[in-house]
Amino acid sequence: MDETLGEWCVRWLSSPVSEVLFEAGSLSAVSGVRLVDGRDVVVKVRRPMPRLRAAYVVQRHLWQSGYPAPEPLVPPVPFGTAECASAEQLVRGGDSGGRGPGDAARSAGALAWLLRAAPAVAGAGDLSPSPPWVAWDHMEAGLWPALDDGPGD
Repeated sequence: MDETLGEWCVRWLSSPVSEVLFEAGSLSAVSGVRLVDGRDVVVKVRRPMPRLRAAYVVQRHLWQSGYPAPEPLVPPVPFGTAECASAEQLVRGGDSGGRGPGDAARSAGALAWLLRAAPAVAGAGDLSPSPPWVAWDHMEAGLWPALDDGPGD
């Protein structure tokens, strides 16, 4: 993947990779890279789905609105023969939160800001298929979908 990643960065970010900062992933292959031009970016590689383009539109809108989201740099575009990739600015630091009353209030405030800043769903594009861990369109009884993290998942 390193050679394909390097070629992708040259094509879509106009700079070769000088260093791989990290690699991670579960549902996506995620690489943090430093480009020769000095930028640090995150490249996410995954199967193409219509909702990825809509997610890019939402993230770009949030970033442009001043919400503390990483700047999206490249929308989902082809990566190899069967996958797509997108890129965003690597933002270092941050706080993953905690479990105290102040942390809950801070999270609630960030969520309220996110909801105020988010664009209308109709303007974002096709958000299907819904990810299985939220499955907002599930047809099962009850509010939440069944767990999707069973054996073989």
